[in-house]
Amino acid sequence: MKKNNSKTWINCCYTTFFNVNPKGIKLKTRLWWFSVAMISLSGCSPPTPPIPQEGDIATWRAAKLIVRAELGQRRTHVVKSEKYDNRLHAPAYEKFIGQFPIDYVPKQFPRMAQQEFDTFVNTKRPTHVYKRYFIEFYLMLNGATSEATDNMGYKNESMDDPNQVRVIVKSGYKRGLRTTTGGMRREALNSRERFEIDFFPRLDISTKKTEYGMDCYGSSRSKTCFGESEHPLVSGFFFTKSAYPERNIRIQYQEFIYGGIKVEAFTDRKNFRHIKEIDTAIWRLLDAWNVAPLPTNNHF
Repeated sequence: MKKNNSKTWINCCYTTFFNVNPKGIKLKTRLWWFSVAMISLSGCSPPTPPIPQEGDIATWRAAKLIVRAELGQRRTHVVKSEKYDNRLHAPAYEKFIGQFPIDYVPKQFPRMAQQEFDTFVNTKRPTHVYKRYFIEFYLMLNGATSEATDNMGYKNESMDDPNQVRVIVKSGYKRGLRTTTGGMRREALNSRERFEIDFFPRLDISTKKTEYGMDCYGSSRSKTCFGESEHPLVSGFFFTKSAYPERNIRIQYQEFIYGGIKVEAFTDRKNFRHIKEIDTAIWRLLDAWNVAPLPTNNHF
């Protein structure tokens, strides 16, 4: 039996299940689990991709964004649960491009021909049974360097260095009706529309100040801000700078570019003055890494 043939794996499991005596339900269940264990031991399972290494060339997808990049500095795994770590941690499935200086200039690759793009997006790839991995990369401000880890959270102790910026790119944000957390049905919004509809009505307009090129509302300790993006096809970004010093800033985008993506960037509060610089770097790198065919409209 070929280990790398996914169809063979599916048929193998299917046949094993239905060869059980249908008259005995308990026996059927026990034999099915036994057969699954035996199949795993015999190598009849989906192939696991190799673990990405620094210097490898990886091609990953988020909506119609296809990034092809030479992988940079790897990150160290932080064990959060000894009991479940061996199930939840799967480095072979991660899409971590690497940690780079904020002014990093990536190696460029030619764009895909339409036929190559169609083949790529229509080819099913192995996924992790417990977790969905998103495209990620880290940036370092002020010329700083540090170890990179996969520890994540809002608190400062979850960041590896105060100069670090963690970026996550998620697909699936498309035009059309969506259900909000309050149960309302409405058209999908871009970043500017989301800010104007969901945040702006709750803000004290009299507190508005322009800080580092962004419109900010609130006190000196806590403020909510909206900024124009440097990218011509991105409507902007928004974030809240919390009054609590242990809280990081979470910069948010939801845009229809690249077929619809959401982007989140986490950084220390002290990097408030660098946020416009971070915005520029994020979209400069995504554009540079993107190898999908040239867009046919402004919302690709």
